[in-house]
Amino acid sequence: MQDLLIRHTLDVMHCEKNLCENIIKTLFGETDFPRGRMDYEDMGVRPDLWLRRTHATHGRLFMPHAPYVLTPRSKTDMLAVIASTKVPTNYSGAIYKRVSDGRLRFLKSHDFHILMQQVF
Repeated sequence: MQDLLIRHTLDVMHCEKNLCENIIKTLFGETDFPRGRMDYEDMGVRPDLWLRRTHATHGRLFMPHAPYVLTPRSKTDMLAVIASTKVPTNYSGAIYKRVSDGRLRFLKSHDFHILMQQVF
């Protein structure tokens, strides 16, 4: 191990997987929580995304829709595009089987690679 010229190597496919996974989670709103919105307020940034108290909900906190989160209609359209992706035989697994309940589940590194190369 100490004779290697490069001790750390990065696997491109796994870097793609991490990037694509984080993009999808952000677009689907899976990483958007009230605690993060409170952090925005503490830092004094993005006042349009701060939690708000509304009279209609009896003073409960309301989390406004973030512009980077897809609407339910857009999510459905995006999942339909992903499910209808056509690739050559034995090029990848059946990605359409990974779309269920309005989410992408159990994708492998190569599936994310296909999404980055073919869909995005």
